[in-house]
Amino acid sequence: MAPKSKEVTLSDHERRLTNALPAMKHTLSKNLHAPGPPALPVVGHLHLLRRPLHHWLTGLARRYGLVLFLRLGSRPVLVVSSPSAAEECYTKNDLVFANRPRLLNSKYIHYDSTTIAAAPYGPHWRNLRRLTALHMIAASRVSSFSGVREEEVWATLRQLVGGGGSGEFRRVDMRSRLMMRMVSGKCYDHGESEADAGEGDRVSSIILEILYFTNVSSVEDFLQALSWVDVSGLRRRMMALRRRMDALFQGIVREHIGEPSRTSPG
Repeated sequence: MAPKSKEVTLSDHERRLTNALPAMKHTLSKNLHAPGPPALPVVGHLHLLRRPLHHWLTGLARRYGLVLFLRLGSRPVLVVSSPSAAEECYTKNDLVFANRPRLLNSKYIHYDSTTIAAAPYGPHWRNLRRLTALHMIAASRVSSFSGVREEEVWATLRQLVGGGGSGEFRRVDMRSRLMMRMVSGKCYDHGESEADAGEGDRVSSIILEILYFTNVSSVEDFLQALSWVDVSGLRRRMMALRRRMDALFQGIVREHIGEPSRTSPG
């Protein structure tokens, strides 16, 4: 299970909002005259944040209007609560809002913002999108994994039946197992040996930590002057996870090209 900490994790709904909000170019904020609450120096409107986030934003929209401007530390944020204004942002002005903010997890989890989930809009991102559409989510490619999905479902059912005598509730999580099976072609969980089971636990741990750190915000993301201090301790933990990710992915590459794996995802 991913480590517990004091960092703030967001719900799916809140994460979609916060991912969309800062996705504006810095040039947009220079001449932005949208209304908003009074801000403090340095921290901006960070001191006003309340949970749940979407309720807090709704209250601000009722008070200041359907389009308002916030500054979360050093990051300018445009909050759009009008369907017509949101449609204009994602149609006529979609390129203005296409970029993603460079966050701490973008540097370590997304390899310096080079993955499709964190890369800025440009030739590299468009190439990643083309490769994803052609080789990962194309209908023919998805259909080719139907046998893998069927095998994983049956394997999960066998595990449930085998441990069903205790009458206790058992949690089933197929995300990491199915994901790695489709990427590497190797079963990392329900192996027949203890070594296979141990390797499956390590891989599952890495994937759960990736998902955890992807959803965590740190103070350094908004107060970039503190990024060199590592106030939250997230940088150190993400660097450790990055090393484990490198070992795992390098092992997969070596297996594909026929070389023995020299490292363990540990």
